[in-house]
Amino acid sequence: MTASGGISDSGQLDVTGDAVLVAQDGDLLLSTAGSNFGTLNVTGNNIDVTESGDTNLAGVATHGTFTLTSTGDVSQSGKIAVDGDASVTTGATKDITLDETGGTNNFGTLAFSGDNVTIYESSNTDLEASSAGTALTIYSLGNISANGAVTSGDGTDLKANNGNGSIDVSQA
Repeated sequence: MTASGGISDSGQLDVTGDAVLVAQDGDLLLSTAGSNFGTLNVTGNNIDVTESGDTNLAGVATHGTFTLTSTGDVSQSGKIAVDGDASVTTGATKDITLDETGGTNNFGTLAFSGDNVTIYESSNTDLEASSAGTALTIYSLGNISANGAVTSGDGTDLKANNGNGSIDVSQA
C-alpha cells in the first residue's frame, strides 16, 4: 500500500503475506496491540510499529525515527536505513538479529532490548541505553560508542572497523 501522506491503523491488522507500506510524505504509525505481519517492508518520515509475534523486516527506510515493539523474535531479510533514532524492543526471552551483511544496515542512533542481540552496521554505531538479557554481538564497519548504559547478561562481542576501529562504551 502506498499513500501520498501518512498511514495509521485504527484497529488490529493481520497480514499473512508481505506487508509493503509506503507513507510517501508522512508518518507510518501502526501501534495497535495484537497486529501481525508476514514480512514487513516500511517507508515513511517516522515509523512506529507494534507486532504481536515474530517480526521479519524485509526493509526499513526513514529519514526520521524508527520504533519497533515486538512480542516475538526480530529478524531481517532486507536493508535497514534509519537516519534518526532507532529503537527495537522484544519480549524478555526473544532475540533481535539484525545481521544482514554486505553493508546494508545504517542507524542514526540505536537502542534495543532483547535476550540475544546481534547487530551488523555498515557505518559508525552509536548506542543509546540498551540491554541484552543473555548475549550481545555488534559488528560495525565504523566505530562503536555508547551514550547510555549498555548491558549484557553472559557475554559481549564488539568488533569495530574489522578490528581497526575504536570502541568507547565507557558510559555503560
